[in-house]
Amino acid sequence: MRFFILPILFLLIECNLAAQIISRSHLPVIPANGPGEKVKSDPVSDADIRNVYLASVSHQYEFVNGREFVPYFYRSKTSPFMFSGTPLVSTLYFNGRIYHDISLQYDTYTDEAVFTDTIRMFHSELPRVALNKDLIEGFDFIFNRQSYKFRYLRAKTAAPGLPGDGYYDVAYEGPSEFLLKHRGMIYQKDAIDEYKYVDVKYILARNEFRKVTSLRDFLSLFGNRSREVKSFIQDRKIRFRKADKTEVAAILEYYDSLTKQDKN
Repeated sequence: MRFFILPILFLLIECNLAAQIISRSHLPVIPANGPGEKVKSDPVSDADIRNVYLASVSHQYEFVNGREFVPYFYRSKTSPFMFSGTPLVSTLYFNGRIYHDISLQYDTYTDEAVFTDTIRMFHSELPRVALNKDLIEGFDFIFNRQSYKFRYLRAKTAAPGLPGDGYYDVAYEGPSEFLLKHRGMIYQKDAIDEYKYVDVKYILARNEFRKVTSLRDFLSLFGNRSREVKSFIQDRKIRFRKADKTEVAAILEYYDSLTKQDKN
């Protein structure tokens, strides 16, 4: 019964709000230059009704706080969303609270977490909201049996070396740390903007994040343990440039075990 009533309730709210806006637009207006001047009333647009509608209906989730996300890539064949915009069933960390089973998409170009609002609907569409980053600690999800742990880091409070504030995929946390920045890029094809993203690796070494682009850069982080780390990579036939994050994490875990032996 509940599912039958809710759509009707939302429809009534929408109609009522539309009527309010339209009726207000036709109220008599006293012209600034005198009563004899003709006044044109501005037409009420779909956007006006939509904004009032969305703002007036309360939401059960306090994290639904941000701006409406309007797809800016509608002409593109590609998408700036991670995994081509596949909705990700996520755990969201917001203002000290944890929300489970939240439908999110991650825009790699604007660095925004986009929430799909499955509770409300407007003109047969589910609204999407680019969530306000100020109170979001991060979000987790699993895709293709791979776990992702995004955290919003601020350059002022994190270890030095990060390019700026934003969402980073925390691939490994130990004495060493491994972060991935899934950075969206734009390029032109047939005079249309297309999108792709690349993974930029940052390794915490000697209290500073270092951007790593090659095996040589990577090995230079390990000091007198670099030979042992290189042997570990060769024994497991890991090709660093094509290594996924679990392989890089395994290397760092091995290095941390070596440094632990040094301390003992």
